[in-house]
Amino acid sequence: MLIIASCSHARKQQEAIVSARNIELRDSIFRAQHFDTGYIYSKPVCPLYNKKPLLKIGQRVSELPKELGYRFDPNLDFQEYYGVITDYLSLSEYFTITQSKGSVNGIVLFAADERDNRIFHLKGNWLFDTDTSRAETIAALDSLRKKVFPCLPPAKALLKRRSMKINNGDFTEIFELTTPKEAEKDSSAFQKYDLHYSVSLNPK
Repeated sequence: MLIIASCSHARKQQEAIVSARNIELRDSIFRAQHFDTGYIYSKPVCPLYNKKPLLKIGQRVSELPKELGYRFDPNLDFQEYYGVITDYLSLSEYFTITQSKGSVNGIVLFAADERDNRIFHLKGNWLFDTDTSRAETIAALDSLRKKVFPCLPPAKALLKRRSMKINNGDFTEIFELTTPKEAEKDSSAFQKYDLHYSVSLNPK
């Protein structure tokens, strides 16, 4: 009995040590990401899902729309922090825009801490599997803007600027449009237009 009690006590001590280390690691990640656990992020992010804002930074994963399909992904930004941070991805059909000539295929990626499931990291990517002519690209960008990104300027402006940042006080949303010519420089990249979206939290 003494041996069993001793082993149980040692196991509990080890679990307490691991838990404390995980909390310390999580907090260091939060600091690096500028995520303030005591602050309420009241402004939603730009992307829409079913005509409503997809999420607010700091909300729990369980509070995401029930219709939104997503799954764990062990190969994303925080894969080295298993047990502390969980990476997710969504390939919901809502993020795919069907055009008369092709489609714009989107993927949304986010991360939350294991303990409280608070979302603190968000990004996405939309690959334009369409004709690369200016007219088709503008049409595809406008469709994506109307359905998913209402905060974006008209397509012609984005196509000209290639990148833009929108500062919402609590966070900055970053849009980067890669052109086929730019993709040609990287043999591993698709030679298509590609819109990358990410959220960078502003320091408090």
